[in-house]
Amino acid sequence: MKHANSILGLAAMVRLYVEAINTPDAIPNVQRAWDTFVLAKCVDVKQAALQTYDALMTSQLCDVLPCSNTEIRSSHGASLEACEAQFMIELAGISTNTVEMASRELKVRQSTMHDKSPRIYKTVHLN
Repeated sequence: MKHANSILGLAAMVRLYVEAINTPDAIPNVQRAWDTFVLAKCVDVKQAALQTYDALMTSQLCDVLPCSNTEIRSSHGASLEACEAQFMIELAGISTNTVEMASRELKVRQSTMHDKSPRIYKTVHLN
């Protein structure tokens, strides 16, 4: 995945750079082009990882609810691990402050999900 990210990053950077060249009064900036690519990639990967979390939680709990908080928390932990692993794999090779910030945001979102997980899944699936 590291190589694919480099190729995608280079392609995006070239596209953004060419757009800047073709825009009147714009000054092409390679760093800005790279930062734009990295930010967009982080947003996409974070969203995909959170969708993976939701899909895993739903598939693991849809047939077992009602169940204990322990079972829900166990599914939650496994789903979080898969979510974070997906995030890290997809962003391998992109080592920037933007990725670190997106990783922190993902962890904050995960902890929020962890706090609400039992209540949300019991409410959604028992009603």
